[in-house]
Amino acid sequence: MENDKSISLRFKVFNSVFLVGICMSFSCSLVNFILGLGEVIILISFACGVITVVLYVI
Repeated sequence: MENDKSISLRFKVFNSVFLVGICMSFSCSLVNFILGLGEVIILISFACGVITVVLYVI
């Protein structure tokens, strides 16, 4: 519990925004796949999700 108090609000908001962006990117690529849009569009949104995950982990 002491770690939760030491983490600033700015860091918590940053993590939340990053996680929402990751979920939005992968859900966008899934919807594009279901709708049968072009492969390029699906791969671009999926790649953005992967890049965001890599940046979040680093």
